[in-house]
Amino acid sequence: MSFSNRIKYMLPAIFLAGVLQSCDCIKGQLGMPTSSEIARMKEQMQIMEEQQKAKEERERFVQDSLVQADQAAKRAAIEGYHVIVGCFKDFSNAERMEKGLEAKGYRDAMQIPLKNGYMMVSLGSRERLHEAVKLMEKAAEDTSIQYYEDIWVYGASMGLHKED
Repeated sequence: MSFSNRIKYMLPAIFLAGVLQSCDCIKGQLGMPTSSEIARMKEQMQIMEEQQKAKEERERFVQDSLVQADQAAKRAAIEGYHVIVGCFKDFSNAERMEKGLEAKGYRDAMQIPLKNGYMMVSLGSRERLHEAVKLMEKAAEDTSIQYYEDIWVYGASMGLHKED
């Protein structure tokens, strides 16, 4: 077949392919998506993307709310009177002591950062001073607490701790 004969057959095929690509009626007959179906799919994809973004925003909002609630709870926890069993410049020592107290049953043990850069370790707190003193006396009798000689009561009203 000569070059001119090939072109003679190829031109109608190219033309027909162009027509098929642009004619929704023929596309529908051939099972290809029509322009309106393509537009609908694009719209659905856009809706799905917007829903995903809204979901991610809600999740970020919930996470931020939880962080804020946790910070508020920690600030509220530094109220009343705390029984202090250690004070450290090296925060890893404070962390180790807090974990040790928790392992010994002091579930309310916590770290309290001070304005001067030190970290106090509290084995628990009470609303009233006389209750904190009772807890301190009980803790002083507990020989499993390593630094029992240095136990003292810190009143949050003293204002020596950092506020977030």
